[in-house]
Amino acid sequence: MKRTSLLLLLLIVLFTINPAVIKAQTPPPNVFIINHNWPADMEPPFGKYMQTKIQQTLLKEPASTNEVAVLHSGDKVRLITSELYTYPSKYPVYISTLPPKLLNALIAINGQKILPRAGEYIYLLSYTGEGLYMAWYENQILYLPGDGIQGLAVGYRGGDEFPNWGDYRSSGSPESDLWICLLRTADQKKGWVKYSSYKDWQKFGYNIFSLN
Repeated sequence: MKRTSLLLLLLIVLFTINPAVIKAQTPPPNVFIINHNWPADMEPPFGKYMQTKIQQTLLKEPASTNEVAVLHSGDKVRLITSELYTYPSKYPVYISTLPPKLLNALIAINGQKILPRAGEYIYLLSYTGEGLYMAWYENQILYLPGDGIQGLAVGYRGGDEFPNWGDYRSSGSPESDLWICLLRTADQKKGWVKYSSYKDWQKFGYNIFSLN
């Protein structure tokens, strides 16, 4: 009886001291959609009027086959909003350590959001410029430096030189699909076009639209 009571007491103390024992990490979704967010390190062009440079098909909704209209070169449009489709379950990062320098940077970038701990996973969503990535953690979006993540190719490290703190458990850079909602001003037809890669835009002078 005494041995049973002692065991119960030890379990209570263990669960009280270490909440992670009683709460496992929330698994990430296969698809996570970020609404009305421009992921690049540039001013969001929402509400701006533009002129198309190449022919584009307007779809009724993202990833649909229902065509609304065809945009021709020279058509004037207004950018209304966007939906960024990300795939966090494909891009896990294991946090091997959380040095004070990195922790202070995460607090400065993310404010009062819940931050991950060493021994947990975060899941990359998309590169957002200036050496930072958007990541999914416990159903919230965090911003974190790519510098210090082993196995992840980082073009710009931001100059902070974080030590190795995470292990990228995937191959290749995180991929996402950006859909943008446009309004053709000539007849007020509204629809979506896919913008998945900067490479497509760079071919046409960095932008398939020219801002007016």
